[in-house]
Amino acid sequence: MLANTFDVQQGVILEGTVVLPEAGDTTRRGFYIDCGKDSGTAILLDAQGAAALGGIKADLTGFTPEKNVDREMAFGPSPRFRLLLKHSLIEFYLNDILIECFSLPNAATGRIGLIQGADQAAIGNLKAWL
Repeated sequence: MLANTFDVQQGVILEGTVVLPEAGDTTRRGFYIDCGKDSGTAILLDAQGAAALGGIKADLTGFTPEKNVDREMAFGPSPRFRLLLKHSLIEFYLNDILIECFSLPNAATGRIGLIQGADQAAIGNLKAWL
């Protein structure tokens, strides 16, 4: 989890870069948005930048994809991302291309986690503002 708890009533924008997994690697990278009661929503990216969004436990197990999005675009190995979170709504972008607008199952708590797999530097250059 990031050290900050963000004000989701006002809204937050989180930006940075994400190193996508190598081709053939089944490990996905992405983000965890906490919704309380030891659960949240994950945005998980594969090697091509296709995203799966859905419910996940706080310990990052039990991912249940609800939405799969493949823009069929070449994002490169380390695209820029932008995550907007306000109330229970998220928007997620790669290289300024809208990947998905998604409603969370419950109100967000303001806690955001990074899912980086074995590469603890896979998500970087983080900036957040309201």
